[in-house]
Amino acid sequence: MNHLRRIIYTSASALKMDRQALLALLHDARSYNEIDDITGVLLHDSGRFLQLIEGPKVAVTDLLSRLQGDARHEEFFIHQDINTQVRLFPDWKMGFGDLQAPELAFLPGIASQSEQHGRLFLLVDRLPELAQRLHLALA
Repeated sequence: MNHLRRIIYTSASALKMDRQALLALLHDARSYNEIDDITGVLLHDSGRFLQLIEGPKVAVTDLLSRLQGDARHEEFFIHQDINTQVRLFPDWKMGFGDLQAPELAFLPGIASQSEQHGRLFLLVDRLPELAQRLHLALA
């Protein structure tokens, strides 16, 4: 039986992240995740991030350690840390969505919540149930 670890966390960028910086971050993440058999999704909202990572326990533990020590972000907070046997994003080495994008307007609280920190927190608990809709919107 394949035992996996899933973590959902939020953080704030310590640096100004323009589109080029986000693309570079994604390129690096996808390359490393391919090697480590890690999948997930990264959501960005005006300098704040919500990320779900999942994969083999040792690989996720190592990645978590690197993330927590990464000076590019702050206010790192783990919302969920569970063991699972099922991946929510099995085909995504790191899916990406910007919450300002119109294709993500269906996400709960996006239209009504003006403060980015609050929008991400609204999504934390609903991310597993929204996984399929994210797949379609970000495909």
